[in-house]
Amino acid sequence: MRQSQEEEFDCSYYQRGDCRSCSLLPKGFAEALNWKNSRFLERIEKAGIESSKASPLVALESPGNSRGRVKLSVSGTIAEPVIGLLDPSFSGIDLSSCPLHFEELNQLVQAIPKLVSKFGVSPYQIKDREGELKGVILGSNSTRDSAYLRFVVRSDLQEEALRSIAKSLQETFKFLRVVSMNIQPIPHQVLEGAEEVVFSEYEEIVECLGGVFLYLHPQAFFQATPEIAERLYTKAGEFAVGFGKALDLYCGVGGFSFFLADKVELVKGVELSSKSIMCAEKASLKNGIDNCEFVCGKVEDCQKGLVTDGFDLVVVNPPRRGVDALTISAVCAGPVERLIYSSCNLETLLRDIELLQGDFELVNIQPFDMFPLTGHLEVLAILDRKR
Repeated sequence: MRQSQEEEFDCSYYQRGDCRSCSLLPKGFAEALNWKNSRFLERIEKAGIESSKASPLVALESPGNSRGRVKLSVSGTIAEPVIGLLDPSFSGIDLSSCPLHFEELNQLVQAIPKLVSKFGVSPYQIKDREGELKGVILGSNSTRDSAYLRFVVRSDLQEEALRSIAKSLQETFKFLRVVSMNIQPIPHQVLEGAEEVVFSEYEEIVECLGGVFLYLHPQAFFQATPEIAERLYTKAGEFAVGFGKALDLYCGVGGFSFFLADKVELVKGVELSSKSIMCAEKASLKNGIDNCEFVCGKVEDCQKGLVTDGFDLVVVNPPRRGVDALTISAVCAGPVERLIYSSCNLETLLRDIELLQGDFELVNIQPFDMFPLTGHLEVLAILDRKR
């Protein structure tokens, strides 16, 4: 059960100095929210944006057990594997009971070390570049009744042992729907690779936010905090009313597209990840939505269509680097009347707003606390064509 803001969010990992990811924890949750909103307002005002254009920070009632996406490193030895973080010397720090994560995901993490030892899977040693198991990536839907688990490995040498672990975990945890092995042979900090071997009968889990079904494949991007994601998508949908054709760039599994679908005539989503497009197409059928089209490809390849295909509404949810300058130019040159921009990086968002200001005017900007107790925000900006 969630704590209220008045109750103290307790974390033994922070108290011991093992993990400082939640850098705002000492402030207390309520004060952390005030601090984040104040810093947000200071930053946009410094960029020349009037605070009157900002809507209040959207946040959880409590951060406890709110995060549905988890990425952890594996270290230690076969006899004593450690799942959690790596310190500066690459020694493992156990993080199997993080109070920020869904409790069901913590239960899965806690069960893995014993099975790693039982089936003789060797944790990866960064210094020596030896061993196989580099990390685990977990995700759950918001109702916590369907989850996925990915083993990130150096090669497929211990595939059979990992299959045995997967079988044991699925027998114990009935909510574990998908288990896979992600092969990442490169010896650097990139946690996951391109090749995915699925061990389970199913390849994705089903999420439902605001009555909209989404399919989540382990290789597909989705927001870390489902409750905030739903509120983000809902807000974006409110700004889509009255428009005709919408183009959703970096559409992922279709979150923004589906929340726009009943507000516009047509939505076209574009995404580089083929697994994300597969999920979006399946979700269209499950939701009974017939006005969404999804294309697997590079956003940069849509620049001509932005000018010629009559989109009056564009949604972008780019990676941290922001939107490339040529795509911004195409948005400005086309018939686009409104741009909905969702970003996890305020700096690149502000940079792109400045690039757009010759043709577009910012009408609303709102922060979302997608990453509680950290300094990070998801920000939704609405820009309209200047008259």
